[in-house]
Amino acid sequence: MARLTANGTRDNSFVAALTENLVPRILPLPTGQLLVGSVRLNGQFGSLARLTATGALDPTFTTGLASYGLSEMRQLANGRILVAGSTIGTSGNSGGPLALLNANGGFNTSFNSAGVFSPADAFISSLVVQPDGAFLVAGQFTHVGGVARAGLARLTAPGVLAVGRQQSSARTEVWPNPVHDKLTLSLDLAAQPRQLTLIDALGKTVLRQPAATGIVTVPLLHLPAGVYVLRVEYADGPVTRRVVVE
Repeated sequence: MARLTANGTRDNSFVAALTENLVPRILPLPTGQLLVGSVRLNGQFGSLARLTATGALDPTFTTGLASYGLSEMRQLANGRILVAGSTIGTSGNSGGPLALLNANGGFNTSFNSAGVFSPADAFISSLVVQPDGAFLVAGQFTHVGGVARAGLARLTAPGVLAVGRQQSSARTEVWPNPVHDKLTLSLDLAAQPRQLTLIDALGKTVLRQPAATGIVTVPLLHLPAGVYVLRVEYADGPVTRRVVVE
């Protein structure tokens, strides 16, 4: 695994902490980190790891993931990660072809696809998260939840896109919400706001700007309708708000 510069030469500042000659799945993250899937870590094939911007293993990301094959990885706006493939689970606990991980890599037990897809060896090859929080899955299966679905289904999973409790106590107000063209924020200057980021349902950063004043106006006319997560970075941690663009 290597990183190339814009002119095609090897970037020697990136040294991947992997011994595998093959890394089948790579997902770049907005932070500059990388998710790598279907690799062998500590003797366990089918693992998922997060690398820092320099290629080192991120020790804050740990998961007991074991899979016969990961086909897709999607980071959600709240930092959680949807993974798809075949029989995704942990050691001694085989799951279904879909799994939800917390931001630190741990399994989110509120989401369980075991027994949902038929036949038992169902495989999901493609995964698309939609703005309303539902997601489309395609692959090798005949039934979902006992209903005939020949290889394509739309799933709803309450809580998958839910945003956890804020980490900072800074007072942050957002209006109007839902919003059409322009969002206004009232920030807590005493808590030292630094930056605000808007993230879509696929986990992609669609806007980033400094947060240096108490009242900030954010133009949103260029964004499609959907559910977004606003993240304001303060000195003592982030504050997140769900924003609906209509």
